[in-house]
Amino acid sequence: MEYKIINTSKTSENIKWRIGLPPDMEVLETFLLAESVSVLSTFLQDIESVLNGMYEHLEDCGDIFYLNIERDTTQIKDTLAEFLEPVPPIQETELTVHTNELKDIMKIWIEKHTSPH
Repeated sequence: MEYKIINTSKTSENIKWRIGLPPDMEVLETFLLAESVSVLSTFLQDIESVLNGMYEHLEDCGDIFYLNIERDTTQIKDTLAEFLEPVPPIQETELTVHTNELKDIMKIWIEKHTSPH
């Protein structure tokens, strides 16, 4: 999966990060932007637990998104989309991604949002 983490700020203060993903990955972009770094960090720990063989699979629910984490793939589902107008607000509300790729993207995303600018 191709992606870029992009600084969209015009100044060095108050840096704002976005992720550039293919159009069919809108659910992943929304997931990263909507969930807090704290929730994403918990998801990442659970992803690593599954990848390290501690669990066969785990299910997680954050503020907005549900994850079904398995060793090969992870399903990401927007749990609020069905309650928003228009229903749904985006074409897709679920996405299945390779778990290792999701882990790598999340690590970089969390690092960008927790490191000093």
